[in-house]
Formats: sequence, structure tokens, C-alpha cells
Amino acid sequence: EPDRLEWIVGAFYLREKARDQLQILEPARALGLPESNVTNALAAYGQATFRLTDRLRLTGGARYSYEEKDFAYRVLSGGVDVGGEAAKASWRAWTPKVGIQYDVSEDVMAYASITRGFKSGGFQLGDGRPFRPEYIWSYEGGVKSMFWDRRVRANLSVFYYDYTDLQLNQVVGLTSLITNAAAARIKGVEVEGTWRPESHWTINGNVSLLRAKFTSFLNVDSLAPALGAQDVSGNYLSNAPKLSANLGVAYRSDPVLFDGRITARADLSYRSKIYFREFNDALDQQDAYAVLNAS
Repeated sequence: EPDRLEWIVGAFYLREKARDQLQILEPARALGLPESNVTNALAAYGQATFRLTDRLRLTGGARYSYEEKDFAYRVLSGGVDVGGEAAKASWRAWTPKVGIQYDVSEDVMAYASITRGFKSGGFQLGDGRPFRPEYIWSYEGGVKSMFWDRRVRANLSVFYYDYTDLQLNQVVGLTSLITNAAAARIKGVEVEGTWRPESHWTINGNVSLLRAKFTSFLNVDSLAPALGAQDVSGNYLSNAPKLSANLGVAYRSDPVLFDGRITARADLSYRSKIYFREFNDALDQQDAYAVLNAS
């Protein structure tokens, strides 16, 4: 039946051209100076949702992406221009999605989905060396609900991310480079909710549990190159707290001058220890902290 099917198809095109200018601080060193970086990206996509019953819906879709990058730069050695270099690469990817939704009741919906994602590769700013594209398989399931005359909203999600060639920013000397980690996995659970006991008050909160680790990664620490390539498999990803939480309370007044309203709000947020680099050294970490905001 036509009213049971919803679908969309589309296309996407992007052309981006960037130029960079660098100041040379080490005239005796051989450096690549970027002249231009041109990106052409094309994509075609389609997605459809079919209602098997009044409560059960199936979704399927796919996207085809093609990205091409041209990178040109001049090479300086000892402050002398020794010629230009150019690099070019392209990548293609199919990224499908399948999902299911089921209305348990009028106010409760359960869902699950499997999605593949893609991020194109590129070239290092300093010397034009390439880095690989990044891929992810995302698995997610959960429940979204509203009850008590829609005064309470409660959502639960469980997710699993499987990365291949995860792109990381790494500082080597004074240069920021993109490095590919062979593989990484993120597992997590998130609970969030909002309660409006009456028209003036709103209370919201969320809790997130995260386990984000490299599963395969050999890399050299630029601060300790003598150690050679280190196996950091099992280490935590950067900026990935095991626990993060937030609690907020807001009071909204009745109409006052010119029918305006005044809202007073306070938020308390917590974040457990994180690491800034994949080596997880003591100097790389930031201890747990909490922040209280009021307005």
C-alpha cells in the first residue's frame, strides 16, 4: 500500500579548494609548503521505510561516496626552492543502513540499527604523505519513551562502534599529523531523561558509560622515539571518559513584565579521567572533575 512506504533519494556534490601559508622557522630543514588542496566529492543515496504493521517498521538504505583529493606543494631545502610536488588520490565507499522500529505502546518505541560510515583519506599538511580513509560499523539499539501524561521522557541506548583505520591527530615535534590506528572499538550505554513535574519546573539528567579502546595499533611516541614502535592495543582512546553524567534543574516563572518570563537554571556535570594521547602515560591524563553552572 502506498501509505505504508516512505522513501527518499538524492545526490550530493562538493568542491572545496584551500590554500595554506606557512612561516619557516627552521631554514635548514627540508619542508613541503602547501600550495593548494582541492577536494571533489560525489555521492548518491536512497532510503526507504516500510510499515509491516501499524507498529512495526523496517528501514533500509545505502549511500555511494566518491572523493578525490589533489594536493600540490613546493619543497624547500635549506631555504631554497627545489621544485614542486603533487599528489592525487581517490576513494570509494558503499555505506548501507538497516533498521527496525517497534511501537510497544503509544508512548514507548524500541529500535535497532546497523550502519556503516566512511571518512575519506588525505595528505599531510607538511610533506604530502597520504593517510588512509576511516571506516566504522555502528550497531545501536534502545528504547525511547514518554509517560505520565508526557511529563516524563526517558531514553536508553546501547551502542557498539567497530573502527577500521581510525584517523587520529598526532603531534610530532611542532607538526600535527594524521595517523591511522589499525582498529578500535567503542562500547557504551547511555540513559537520559527529562521530568516536568508541573509547568514551572524542569529536571533533566543523563549518564553515559563508555569503554573505548584500541584493538590493534603500533605507533611511535614522538616524546620517546628511542622506544621504537609501541603496541598500544588495549589502551584507551583520547578524550573518552569511562563515566560522564549531567544533572540540571530549571525554574520558569509565570509571565511578568511585558508577558516575558524569567528562567533560573543550574547544571552539575561530571567527567571521569581521560587521556589525551594513545600512549596513556601519566602525563597524558586529566583527572576526573565536576563543573557547576548557574544562570
